[in-house]
Amino acid sequence: MNNINIFWHYSQAENRYTNGLISLLKIGLKIDSNIMIEFGQLANISLLKKLNFKVLREFEGTADAELLDDETIMLIETKIVSGTLRSEQIKRHLSIVNCIA
Repeated sequence: MNNINIFWHYSQAENRYTNGLISLLKIGLKIDSNIMIEFGQLANISLLKKLNFKVLREFEGTADAELLDDETIMLIETKIVSGTLRSEQIKRHLSIVNCIA
C-alpha cells in the first residue's frame, strides 16, 4: 500500500504542522463557534468568531500562518525544536505587519 502525503507541497515539517493546526481550527470552528475566542485567550488576544485563515507556505520572511479579523492579526510561527525562534525572525515578521497596518 502506498502512503499518500496530503502535505506534499510543504517542504518543511514546521509548515506541515502549521497547516494541520489551521485545518483543526477551521474544523473546530464549524463545531464550536467559540473556539477561536478560546484560542485567542491562550495568547491573551481577542479574536472574533469570523476570521480569515492563511497558511503562508514557503514565502521567505513571513510567519507560517496568519489569523486575521477586522481588528487583529495573529501571526503563527511554528517551531518543532524548542528555543529555535530567533529575534531577527520576530522583527522581520513584525516589520511586514507594520507595513500592512
